[in-house]
Amino acid sequence: MRARQEGVLRDMTEVQAINNRVIVEFSVSGEPRPKGSMRAFVINGKPRLTNNDKNTKPWQDLVRMMSQFEAPDEPFAGPVSVTLEFSIRRPKGHYGTGRNAEKLKDSAPTRPAKKPDIDKLARTVLDAMSAIVFVDDAQVVQLDTAKVFGAAPGVNVRVAECY
Repeated sequence: MRARQEGVLRDMTEVQAINNRVIVEFSVSGEPRPKGSMRAFVINGKPRLTNNDKNTKPWQDLVRMMSQFEAPDEPFAGPVSVTLEFSIRRPKGHYGTGRNAEKLKDSAPTRPAKKPDIDKLARTVLDAMSAIVFVDDAQVVQLDTAKVFGAAPGVNVRVAECY
């Protein structure tokens, strides 16, 4: 897919140019998974790293695949701003029972202020986009993240070049 830059649309609507900034936007459906702590060990004299959560890799692969569809021709080489909005499914305990099963309890929280940690969710997505949307996640100079309750779990991603 190609980007629109300086007002010239090449062939993609998800990538936009606003004030000569290239912006990549896409959504990934699925249960967001955090990139937990890494374990290091040595096999035959070579260091190996593994993630403690076995469900992280499929989520990261899905984010990587979606970012490949929406990425610019070349990964951004300069500083970037990233906005991530994670949608988390509400637990069943937030709803009533019986005929009130569709009604949200008054005591239900408005935001998911529990695990997974938002910084670990962001780490998974940023690592998945490295070398695809931007060269390295160290280029991220601004990161805006949010966790919200939603009917469909996933993440909305927006990456913009910074000038």
